[in-house]
Amino acid sequence: MSKVGIQCVKYSRIENGKYTGAKDISTLVTFNGSPNVREGEDWGDNRKVASHRGVNKINLSMELNDIRGDKYADICGHEYDEQTKKVTVKDTDNSPHVGIGAIGNSEDENGKTVYVLKIYPYMQFSEPNDDNSTENDSVDYKHVTLEGTGYPDEEGRLKIEQEFNDLAAAKGELDKFLAAPAAEHG
Repeated sequence: MSKVGIQCVKYSRIENGKYTGAKDISTLVTFNGSPNVREGEDWGDNRKVASHRGVNKINLSMELNDIRGDKYADICGHEYDEQTKKVTVKDTDNSPHVGIGAIGNSEDENGKTVYVLKIYPYMQFSEPNDDNSTENDSVDYKHVTLEGTGYPDEEGRLKIEQEFNDLAAAKGELDKFLAAPAAEHG
């Protein structure tokens, strides 16, 4: 399959071992997961007798058109004042664990669109970049990059990927996953 797009990124905070409900973040530009592979080999009698290759965490980088203050504060663990729309970042803040997912658009070998739901069930995000520049003769759009690390959830899962023929079904499954208690996914 050929990857041709990505859309519909949603997250849910994890509190007391349960998801709190799916929330939109922003318009998604890129959604890139990179596994951290640990590997080892055991040699004896001049040959490999055992080996291990496994993933122990995943680094996720998302490029967003923008991130509003309330979403930024929520996903990064900062204080947010709804009335004044003010985010306060303190040196004692700690990012919460969240589940996050997005839907990729792919084309199969027959040209048919397939929607691939990608869920990272147990993530923690770092502070996003804050790039700004002055206006000039041309429009220079800036994006926000949000990066995080995914750890194994209670069931040892780092990533869940599922194919759908229908976008609405993929969106429904994403909402369902992020709304359910973290220990009851399957």
